[in-house]
Amino acid sequence: MHVAGVPGRTRELGVAIVEATFVFIIFFTLVVAVFEGGLYMKDDLAVSSSVRAGARAASAVANENRADLYTIVNLSREATALSRNDIVRIVIYKPSGFGEAPSATCKAGTPVTGVCNVYTAANMTQAEVQVKEEAAALAEGRAPDPSKIVFGCLVDSPDRYWCPDDRKVSQTGTGPDYVGVWMRVEHKWVTKIFGNAKTIEDHSVVRIEPRDDSA
Repeated sequence: MHVAGVPGRTRELGVAIVEATFVFIIFFTLVVAVFEGGLYMKDDLAVSSSVRAGARAASAVANENRADLYTIVNLSREATALSRNDIVRIVIYKPSGFGEAPSATCKAGTPVTGVCNVYTAANMTQAEVQVKEEAAALAEGRAPDPSKIVFGCLVDSPDRYWCPDDRKVSQTGTGPDYVGVWMRVEHKWVTKIFGNAKTIEDHSVVRIEPRDDSA
């Protein structure tokens, strides 16, 4: 026996389910987008603040032999919100003025004599180890362990290409050099809704703090 009205209610229920599913998909997508966007903005801000902290440190330590060591350590302290595995490279370079980014060669990871030094996340760890070792050696009245000394314009040091010793700090002539810090990070999407990863890059340029006219 056919019950009048049942097919109509069934169709209405089916339409409601389809509409609810459609609304849920849109809502879920928006939630995921907000979640992913928040994580991306966190990393973007971390990169921005890190390169600025690094540039300030590079300006302050000027042409001291271990300038890049302290620059990298300061940058790493500011970059604690970033995963070390996401850090592709850091470049400390010699720009000709404010706002100038490093050359494509430096960005690609090739250091250039007199132009740029290139560092990785592994170098950040080495810098932290060296600073701790030098502090411990000083406190204990001993020589630092040579195996933990990586920076300082040594034969195999990653800072030997644009050695801090060669940076101009005098106010005479063209004045002190500019120094730039550039960083690239691969932000990995958690849900993969936007793909696998997105590259974040930023740089900061400052002028080295002048020391004296004889430098």
